[in-house]
Amino acid sequence: MEPPRCPRSQRIPRNIVPPPGPIDPNRRYSISNASELLSQSNSKTYEDIAAGRLKVIKAGKRAYIPGSEIVRRSTLAVV
Repeated sequence: MEPPRCPRSQRIPRNIVPPPGPIDPNRRYSISNASELLSQSNSKTYEDIAAGRLKVIKAGKRAYIPGSEIVRRSTLAVV
C-alpha cells in the first residue's frame, strides 16, 4: 500500500535547493560541501586549491576546507 501523496500544489519541486545554513568557521567541510557553499563546481574548487586561493586540511588521503576559508571567500552568514 502506497502512502498518501500531497496535492500537486503543495509539492516542492525537486530542482529547488534550499539555501545553505550559516557556516561555522571552526568546522571543516568536504570539497563537495565547500563547493556547494561557494556556489561553484568541484573542478573550480580543486583549481582554487591548486592555485593557492583556498587553504586545505589533509587528513590521510582526504582533503577538507576549513570553514574560515569558506567565510573568507563567500558572503554567507557565520554562526
